[in-house]
Formats: sequence, C-alpha cells, structure tokens
Amino acid sequence: MSARQRILSILTDGESHTTAEVASALGLSPATVRRHVRALVHQGLGIQHVPTRTYRSCALFRPLNRQSILNHLGALASTITERLHLREQVDSTNLYLLRKAKGGQCFSGTTCIAEAQHAGRGRRGRSWVATPYSNVMLSMAWWLDDRAGTLAGLSLAAGVAVARGLADYGIAGVGLKWPNDILWQQRKLGGVLVDVHRRIGMGVLAIVGVGLNGFLAEQDAARIGQDWTDLRRMTGKAINRDRLVAFLIKQLYDMFEIFQHTGFAHFRVDWEQLHVSQGQRVRLLSKEQTVVGRALGVDDNGALRIMNDDRGIQVFHSGEISMRQSNEPPC
Repeated sequence: MSARQRILSILTDGESHTTAEVASALGLSPATVRRHVRALVHQGLGIQHVPTRTYRSCALFRPLNRQSILNHLGALASTITERLHLREQVDSTNLYLLRKAKGGQCFSGTTCIAEAQHAGRGRRGRSWVATPYSNVMLSMAWWLDDRAGTLAGLSLAAGVAVARGLADYGIAGVGLKWPNDILWQQRKLGGVLVDVHRRIGMGVLAIVGVGLNGFLAEQDAARIGQDWTDLRRMTGKAINRDRLVAFLIKQLYDMFEIFQHTGFAHFRVDWEQLHVSQGQRVRLLSKEQTVVGRALGVDDNGALRIMNDDRGIQVFHSGEISMRQSNEPPC
C-alpha cells in the first residue's frame, strides 16, 4: 500500500487527525503528509483542513484492499489470486493488461483494478472521467478462439454481467443502453469498453474494461457532457468497493466462461430485458445517415434491429453510431 493510500486509510475513519498524528502513525515526515494531502485535495477528494493543521475527511470512502476483495470472491479467489492486479494509478486498466499480454503474463481471467487512471477511455475515443479512490475501474482479459463472429456482442454480454454484479450488491433498477452504457433512471452510471488483440497461434485476446461511478467530485462531474449519476447519490451512502468489485469479477468471469462456448446468443434475452429503449422510438446518428424508428432488440451477434417508418427492418452494428430516444411521431 502506498503512502497516499495509507494516509487515506487513517483520514477516512470519520475522526479528525493532526499532521503530527498521521506522520507518527505512518513513519512519515509532516512535510510528506502535507504534500500527499494537498495532492488528494487537488484530485477532488473531500478532505477538510481545519485550524492547527488538522485534517478530516468529508467523504466516506476507503482505498481498495486486495485481501478484502479476495475474501469477497469466495471460491473463485484461489483461481484468480495470482491474476489479480491492484494498482494505485495506471494510464488505463485495458492498456495495463495489454502490456502484460505482450510480456506473456496475461492469462484468461487476469484482472486489473486501479484507483486512478490518467488516460482512461470511453467509447469513440472519449476520455473517461473518474474521481480517484472513489470509483470502480477494472478490466478483465480472456483468450478466445479466432473464429468469425466470435467477439460479436461481447460488450453487450459484459453489460449483462455488470448489471448482474450490481444486482448481487443490492443495486436495483439498472438498465443497459445499446451498445455499452450502464444507466440508472436514464442517467449514465457507467460503461463498458472492449479492446481486441490478435496474436498468431494464440487466438484473440479480448479485454473488457468496466467503469462505474462510485462518487464523482464536482470538479470532475462538470466535465461530463450528459446526464449522469453515481452510486453514492443513488444509495445515499458510500459503497463498499471491495465487495462490489468482487461481485463484478465473479460475473465477468462467469460471462467469459459461457461466452467462449455460446457467443452472445446465450445473453440475448437477458440483455433485451435490461435494454432501456426496448420497443421505443429511437434516433440513430452516424456520419452517413440518421435513422428514426422503433428498437426491436438485437440479433444473436448483438446488432441492433430497428423498424423504420417504412416498416422495413434495418440492422446496425455499433461502430461510430450513437443512439438517442426520439419524440418524433411515426410518419
């Protein structure tokens, strides 16, 4: 555990602590403690500095704990222990696993969890906004056969796994938006990003990245250009990220084990039940065209099926397409 994480562990007990107390408890100099606290405040964490150089956390959060996550994993812990990587900061969890793969150190089920990312990505090259030490940023890698259509629908199957993990934790009412958004009451809670890398003689390495908003500080929330929510606002209390991460790992692991044999078809019905736009009028936007129609669901490859106003059915793969609800009446 880094010095910054150790400081956080002390400051998040709900009590006030002087610089001298924290420094003495951790064997650090007071100057080092002040430097790390300033950095944490700059990152958006709610740490209040009161007179006489006393600090108190205004937010209820805890640094992730690897052993606690393994404890919550139960029987899966023995399988994944050596494949679980918890990092304080990375460029992105997907890229971390890709580097592991290039070094021959990435096996199916290898997972990276990070407290902070400085190059986290969303769909279509967008940056992923997340307040450090407060959210869920994880990726899992899996080797799959390099067959035509093997990976079609993987991001949708991963969305089902995430929704199940949240339900296991006790978060109800989560929905999915094609192709990879996690929503709650029409507000974005998180998303899924899939990276695919082929290696001759080894098949395809699929890396599924998941980002969930645990808590977003105001300065980070201001950078998001759409309606959003986080788990703190949804539940009214801080979440146990160790427990939630364990549930997500279990569900993603189970999803991959099934997906490698059945593809997306096994998850299709569950995905459609979670789809927030199922049966509704939507507008699909791309560089080439705009299509308005009724969302019929998806096919066995995860492609969206739309009945347009001429009652013709069109099929769309994710690519550079975005989908919105439409209030336009049928022609």
